[in-house]
Amino acid sequence: AWIDVIIEEHGGNASNIIKYSYSFYWAIVTLFTTGYGDIHATNIYEQWTCSICILIGSCFFAYFIGAITSFLSEHRTNEYEQEKVDES
Repeated sequence: AWIDVIIEEHGGNASNIIKYSYSFYWAIVTLFTTGYGDIHATNIYEQWTCSICILIGSCFFAYFIGAITSFLSEHRTNEYEQEKVDES
């Protein structure tokens, strides 16, 4: 767990920013299901950078999926309306 890592690396002397960095990184990686894999952040600078990149990347992914879905839905609606006009 991330608490064990803090205790191993910093002992009982870890500052609050270190604790928040580890916990925020853990929450972001877990929440956005990007996983830890073989390569993971090892210090607070990498953790904040990874967390920000994961948040930005997830926003871009959500935007593009929404845009593609909207485009396909609009295309199908236009085809359906054209079929109704042709039937009339």
